[in-house]
Amino acid sequence: MVGTLSQDNIYLISYADGTAFLDALSKAGINSRIKIYGASAFAQSSSLTANQSAAGFAEQSMLQCPVFGFDEEAASIYNPIQIRIFNTIGSNVSIYALAAYDILWTTVIARLTQENNPDFAAFKAHFIETAAGYYGATGRTELDTNGDRMHAIYDFWTIGNANSKYVWQLSAKYNTTDKSLRRIHLNAGAFRLP
Repeated sequence: MVGTLSQDNIYLISYADGTAFLDALSKAGINSRIKIYGASAFAQSSSLTANQSAAGFAEQSMLQCPVFGFDEEAASIYNPIQIRIFNTIGSNVSIYALAAYDILWTTVIARLTQENNPDFAAFKAHFIETAAGYYGATGRTELDTNGDRMHAIYDFWTIGNANSKYVWQLSAKYNTTDKSLRRIHLNAGAFRLP
């Protein structure tokens, strides 16, 4: 072992079943100084806010769940899309639906501007070139050498207490372009960056 940890940390990769795990930790009297980090699938889980014991433990342990986030500079593109989708299905659109929207448009544009019947390598190169110049609902879509987004925003969600009810609250935004972390100030005492 290279060093000693002064505290325990848990990375919770789960869906709604993470609520039962946090509830069990709470009921077992596990120290809430344990820092819990959740995966994007657990962020905004309604099962957690509905379980007082698990939500209280999540708040005390400063649960943070990163999710691919909304780029506020692209609001003029995503807002009309969100409104159209909400008016059609009666539900808010997820950031992942908007990412799929951008992927689809990038693919369509790449295909329409590519020579007929390109081989896969040529199409891939043209897709990467197209993505570098596309600005969509999720912002800039330029890819790095691994095929990952070079410019992305990550939202961090945490559990807070509002009007005596546990709720998910946006606690921070991380920008991969300039490597900045912007904290969102919540209700008094609701957010502490671990």
